[in-house]
Amino acid sequence: MSGYGFWLGVWLASLNIALVGHEWWVLVIFVYVGGIIWFNYQSHWWLTILLAGGCFLYWQNREIQLHTAELAWQSQAQRHVQLITYQTDCHVEQGQVYGVGKLASGEKVCFRYRGQHGDSLRKSSVEKMMLTGLAKASPLEKRCNLYGFNQQQYWLSKGVVVQLTLNAVSTEFAAMSDDGFALIKRLQRLSIDWFTQFPEGIRDFGTALLLGQVREHFYQDYEGLIPLGLIHLFSISGFQVVFYWRLWQWVGRCLGLYQEVTWLSWVFGLGFIWVFANQVASLLRPILASLAEVWQRIGWSRWSPLDRYGYVLIVSLGCLPGVLLTIAGQLSFLLALGLMLLKSSPAIWQTLFLNLLIAPLLVWHTYGWHPGAILVNLLAIPFFSAVLIPGLLGALITWPLGITVVANGMNSVIKGIQYGTNMLAQLPGELVFGRPPKVIIIGLTMFMLAACLVQKLRWLWALPIVGLALMLARPIW
Repeated sequence: MSGYGFWLGVWLASLNIALVGHEWWVLVIFVYVGGIIWFNYQSHWWLTILLAGGCFLYWQNREIQLHTAELAWQSQAQRHVQLITYQTDCHVEQGQVYGVGKLASGEKVCFRYRGQHGDSLRKSSVEKMMLTGLAKASPLEKRCNLYGFNQQQYWLSKGVVVQLTLNAVSTEFAAMSDDGFALIKRLQRLSIDWFTQFPEGIRDFGTALLLGQVREHFYQDYEGLIPLGLIHLFSISGFQVVFYWRLWQWVGRCLGLYQEVTWLSWVFGLGFIWVFANQVASLLRPILASLAEVWQRIGWSRWSPLDRYGYVLIVSLGCLPGVLLTIAGQLSFLLALGLMLLKSSPAIWQTLFLNLLIAPLLVWHTYGWHPGAILVNLLAIPFFSAVLIPGLLGALITWPLGITVVANGMNSVIKGIQYGTNMLAQLPGELVFGRPPKVIIIGLTMFMLAACLVQKLRWLWALPIVGLALMLARPIW
């Protein structure tokens, strides 16, 4: 029955947030959506109970394992370890090496160490490496104040429970036999290095928009992107997946491949993209959604778009149980739902409603919002798709041929974007809220979802009234 997959996804997502994120208020949604499933999809109730029971045991067991691993590390002063990592998962800062890797036991850890040859990591041709030495464990740093970065929650969402400081490293980077994973990592590094030959603007935008790799100080140089709400354009997500999906379809037509062959081979392309982009949380939903679309085209499923969304949500929570605790995962799923509700609307209408839809979430994470972000996004999204992306592709094609005019022109355009966004972000009008109560964020988000559903502009005039009512009602909660 249509709608079952969507409500099942929302139901299990609320259970996930309660168990993994320890946000117990979400159990109200769990009970409410459970009632909807009970009264409307009774024929699926046993399947629902089995899935809920399996998810409960899986997530609870994961929490127990993470907690047990943390306690085991804290009980030992030092331990001899062998840690496997990849060069692209490490970075060097003032001789200190930071990275993420896996122990021989399979535990995922973040680590740091100061080695005599740490700076040579950038020049190493080895992709898959092993560190051997003594490790001292330290608990993940907790947030010191309400508005600080929650490093502990960030690492826990990735399955990391401990930070290791390596000492007396006897074998720093011993080359290991490359596997398919390492080969993809090598291609990733070579692609990033290839972009260094281009002018600075082409390099920055090319690696961010086409490779999904944002350099370390990108947002410091383009500081206007975050206040103006343009950060979503530079976070690898559905844009890159759709771009490469269309590119692969074009390649298939040029090679004369059957559509079914093109679709099935795209499954391997999705796996390649997942590894190439370092398995970031914002990429999980679009990859699974693209996989579900392939199944739909082949005829393996007959799900409605909302049901497909729900099943993708369930699988995402199985792969990354903490995905909804990150801003990347929250924005990805919220924007995808909004786009489905606004699918038949004009582009300008979609941009307006989607910006207002994610505004409460951005306020929660960044503590402020610039009203000019709506106007900037109305102009930026069509400009990116009609001018910037084609211009970037033209520059990448013509530069190796010795034709530099396209690349130089696009570099000037990008510098203009940098200057313009930095200036606009400094204009007065930014609203700084601090961190509002959760009930206000949830209420405004639900209101905007309802506005997207009915697509009536007059609903937007009630938005300040709803926000004021929630603020006045705060003492009741």
